[in-house]
Amino acid sequence: MSNLTLILDKMLWIYSIAVAIGIFVVFSLNKKRITASVLVLNWAPIVGLSVLIYISLFSKTVYKVELLLLVIVIECFLLIMVTLLLRNLLIKLHKNIHSFSSSNILFNLFCTSNLILMYLLISNPSSMGIFSEGSRIDYLSSGTIPLLLTYLSMVVQTAIMLSIGARIYEGKLSKLDFITIISAFVGSLLAGSKGAILLSITYMMVIAWGLGYRYSRWFKILVPLIALPLAGVYTFILTQFLNTTFNQNVELAISRFVLSADGRALASDYLIRDALMVNTHGNLLSEIFKAFAPRLGFIVSDIPIGVAQYAAAYDTKLYVGSNPGISTLILSYYDNFMDIFSILICLLFAVVVVSVGYLTLSVSRTPFQQFMTISFVVTLLLTLVQDYHAFELTAALLFLWTIYVFAMRIIIAPSNQRLHAEYKT
Repeated sequence: MSNLTLILDKMLWIYSIAVAIGIFVVFSLNKKRITASVLVLNWAPIVGLSVLIYISLFSKTVYKVELLLLVIVIECFLLIMVTLLLRNLLIKLHKNIHSFSSSNILFNLFCTSNLILMYLLISNPSSMGIFSEGSRIDYLSSGTIPLLLTYLSMVVQTAIMLSIGARIYEGKLSKLDFITIISAFVGSLLAGSKGAILLSITYMMVIAWGLGYRYSRWFKILVPLIALPLAGVYTFILTQFLNTTFNQNVELAISRFVLSADGRALASDYLIRDALMVNTHGNLLSEIFKAFAPRLGFIVSDIPIGVAQYAAAYDTKLYVGSNPGISTLILSYYDNFMDIFSILICLLFAVVVVSVGYLTLSVSRTPFQQFMTISFVVTLLLTLVQDYHAFELTAALLFLWTIYVFAMRIIIAPSNQRLHAEYKT
């Protein structure tokens, strides 16, 4: 039995371990309410850690037990660090909640999100979403611009999630919020996502709760009564477009978080790893920084790691696969003791990127700049463990945003000083 089959068969145990980890973290840290909300937002890495723990205990096809234990230690460390940083960012959001919950910010996000989606759909009519002739993400291999816009869209979606969560807390919900959610619902359907918008709505309510909002008893009763039929309708609509059955989509939804750890499971399986190593690939450092390594002349894998894993496991030629999470990369490409330095460089890069985000936040002048910077850092932290290559590309977008923020500060500050001087005279 492969490791991926093992964890899919034992989902109840995986989720039980994840809940136990979550409870332990909540009771180990202060500010329990906001910590709990952060763990819900960052739930996928907790399930991923649970998968690694379960595989280390019960799998018979583990490549190297000592390597797997090293990865578990790394993920435990990252879980605590990311939890503390996300909690800090939500606290910053709460301190400026009145400004960050403004309609202007949400309207700008609404327009940006829809412009990106329209561009991607129009420029990739047969390779994106439900209209794709193959995988719904085939368009990602068509160039740099679609790739970067996709990751920018992730940042914008995070910003929308935070904005509406803040507006729920402030009691500012309006037509704009519902139009934005409906638009995101349609966009999610067109993009072929099977549940992203439903999770986003849940996260909006969790963010508001973490910030201190108290839902009424009637709200707690009515939400499940309304949400379950809506989820059923959405699932039925997906079956019509994706040529799947209703039961298949329900089973996929239940296993969603376990499947988010598919890369870890496949990378820890020596049968899959041996097949993966047959393909052209570089060393661990170049594969970790695959977004930049080729430009520096380093050899990297000719096939995305997730696609290669699924090709080895299921003999498929479709452009589908797991995300290149940090654990997946280490388990796949770790070769010798010197690769410890590659892991340290990887973690150091993450520290630098997050530090740049905090620096940008400190010099941002307007509420929109501050809010978008927080959204950038939150997105980076949520992708750090799950998809390190996405982390790198989002980091590149953050650096561009940082340049913009500094440029605006340089341009606007002298103008304000000049106007102030003219006023005094």
